Amino acid sequence: MDANGLRFRLLADAAHWRLTGEPPALEYDTVRRALRLARQRRDLQLVEDATEAEARLALVPQVRDSYGNRAWYDEEWHRLLAVGGSDDTPRPLYWVPREGEVTDLTLADDGVLYLAVAGSIVMHDLRGRWDDAEVSAEGFHAWRLAAAPGGGVWALDRTNRRLARLQGYPLSRRAGRSPAAGVSRPCTENPNPPRLLWQREAVWPAEETPVALACSLGGTLACVSWRTLEGQPAEAVLRRWSDAAVAEVWRTGITLRGTRHPYSLAWVAEYRVAVLVCGTGTETPPQPKSEARVYVVDRSSDGPTARFPSGDLYPLKPDYAFGPFLHGLDYPPHYPAFAGSHALHRL
Repeated sequence: MDANGLRFRLLADAAHWRLTGEPPALEYDTVRRALRLARQRRDLQLVEDATEAEARLALVPQVRDSYGNRAWYDEEWHRLLAVGGSDDTPRPLYWVPREGEVTDLTLADDGVLYLAVAGSIVMHDLRGRWDDAEVSAEGFHAWRLAAAPGGGVWALDRTNRRLARLQGYPLSRRAGRSPAAGVSRPCTENPNPPRLLWQREAVWPAEETPVALACSLGGTLACVSWRTLEGQPAEAVLRRWSDAAVAEVWRTGITLRGTRHPYSLAWVAEYRVAVLVCGTGTETPPQPKSEARVYVVDRSSDGPTARFPSGDLYPLKPDYAFGPFLHGLDYPPHYPAFAGSHALHRL
């Protein structure tokens, strides 16, 4: 009670407000614990080029570590080139063991470089603890990868529309030495071998085709898919995979208002994702295409199932090379430039 003996109620938490509309015009700021007008961009007139978006999906993303070193795939010589530090001269980092279609590469915080090669996943330890290993599973064709916090990667099979998690590591070179006579050994030498675990609860509706994958530093996986309704392209859908409520959160997809054919996905921060789209240049009035669209996603499945892009502007510099986001280990994400890469910042 207050000084006059009157009862009062404090409305300060998200559960105290019921936001209506798809999407609602109001939003709750969990950091400031305040209700405010939603920062949204509703006047979207960008006409997307689906053919160009499909071509950019075929580009192999670059990878960047937390020190600013970059690596990319050299298709002509089947190798990875790296550059970093004060030396801008690209140097060979890794030679692909066999000629095959490399569709993605990423670096996890366990110091392992993962490559999707012809449907299999090649593990190359940058610290030299063990020999290279190739992991595959019957009926699974790895196409896109996303590094998971703590090690391992998520893998997306676009053709069969499946999701898998790669866990485990090969035995160390030291562990492979022959033991002395009379020393007892375990039945299984490697208790945690590399293996692909198919996530059977990750199912897409028939009208959706997954195209991009990204994992946040907090461990939430996001997958964006193109959608077709009655033979016509519809707005893209974002689905999340959370260990807290896997099936429920996955089934509750978020429609990305105004976006039909995103070709790249990245986390800008926790609960914020960015997508890249390409326009045809025939918009009326003309719309800036040198920017990334950022969407706010909710922590659970209780939030709205549709979102407009954030009202904040995330511009791309004029030397943007029109490729996908770089796979990185920190925020903010980087996008490729004709010479290097740039961080995606809010204006």
